[in-house]
Amino acid sequence: MTIFGQAALTEEGVNLFYKIWLNLVYGVNENHQIIEGLEKPILGQSMTVPVEEFYKIRCAMWENPQFIDEYLDQNVTIIEEEREIISLWRKHFIKDKFVVVKHLAKYSVLSTFSGDPVTLYGVYGIKDSIEDTNPLPTPFLLDTVLLPFKDRIIYDSLAKIFSVGFGSGIRSSFNKSYQEAKATQGIVESLTLPRPAPELSPKKQTRRKKKLILLSL
Repeated sequence: MTIFGQAALTEEGVNLFYKIWLNLVYGVNENHQIIEGLEKPILGQSMTVPVEEFYKIRCAMWENPQFIDEYLDQNVTIIEEEREIISLWRKHFIKDKFVVVKHLAKYSVLSTFSGDPVTLYGVYGIKDSIEDTNPLPTPFLLDTVLLPFKDRIIYDSLAKIFSVGFGSGIRSSFNKSYQEAKATQGIVESLTLPRPAPELSPKKQTRRKKKLILLSL
């Protein structure tokens, strides 16, 4: 089964993701009644709950990831493939604010704020690419959750977009950070596979040598 297309999931990938995701969020809500009276979502049918309320359940779940452990413990009949996917979400999810710095043919590149260099993630959309879902000029800021999915990276289908304009100086800084991170550590394409150690730029190597010399005096 091919589940990845160009910058988004294939139909098979979309169906697999939403089958697991909707059951998980509904199951968490059944246990903790974050939203009362939630009807069980059915794959392929429009949701009866407003997105805002579904978002509240999702936020509560990522703030309390032990809810996922409870769901897995209580649902012993979940098939092994789906159980493994949920377990990897529980172990490797990244909830943060990111800067969408580039849209490539393969995926969109999301950058962290902190770090020297920053970390770049190659992220696939769900039904549509991130570029088509959020047709804003890059860079722009969003709050979302990154998830592993079959050795690649997606987001949990929900994102909060910040209407913050960046001046030319900030855009230039983002681009510089992107180029440096891409050159030294590349774009992270999996949250579960080991990452190679980042290479130091010549300037950082020089600064490191100076520190070592000072420490040896």
